[in-house]
Amino acid sequence: MSLSTKFSTLEYLTDVPWGTHLVLFYDDERSAYLFSIWYLTQGLVKGEDAVYVTHGDEYDVRSRLKKSYLDVDYYENVRKSLHIQNVRDPSSHPDGFEEGMREMYSQIFSGVQGPVRVVGPSVPFLETEEEIRLNLAVESNTMAAFHGLTQDTSPYRIFRKFQGSVMCNYKIRERTSKDWMKENAAHHHAVISATAEDRGVILNDKAPILEILR
Repeated sequence: MSLSTKFSTLEYLTDVPWGTHLVLFYDDERSAYLFSIWYLTQGLVKGEDAVYVTHGDEYDVRSRLKKSYLDVDYYENVRKSLHIQNVRDPSSHPDGFEEGMREMYSQIFSGVQGPVRVVGPSVPFLETEEEIRLNLAVESNTMAAFHGLTQDTSPYRIFRKFQGSVMCNYKIRERTSKDWMKENAAHHHAVISATAEDRGVILNDKAPILEILR
């Protein structure tokens, strides 16, 4: 499929196939919440679980979801299919980053009963070279696991034969490295672009996605 093939973002996010690793690049919070909430809601109404991962305030996330007319109380407390997870920065784990990722995934999927949609960033900050390196390692290892290419001892093994999908999200700023964006995109099945420069979905069937990141 051509790298320039685009789809309606909301249409694509309605029926995301299991085993799909997505990335959302955005430049304003409104777009991020719109697409994230739509993606999770479409899963909830289909009977899937939904996990909203945050490194910030759970109350703020819950409040924003309610303002978007999602029945948070029903899905959290009655259906028990909505999970808002505040997770620790894996790089701060005393036993190292890999153990931090293992702990984070354990928390993210705690309480999940079946097929699931997950949205959120893998690491909270992308300011230093080390933070960027760790982020790309996470995305690369996650994508490898989606393809079954990971060891049994790896924290990423949870994504082998994954019954669900994951949408990572990252805010794009003026200083954001284009090289990082290109490499990050290459570790996902599809890129959702919600920036002033470009909007839409581009599938990455075989090669790194370069077209929207010129």
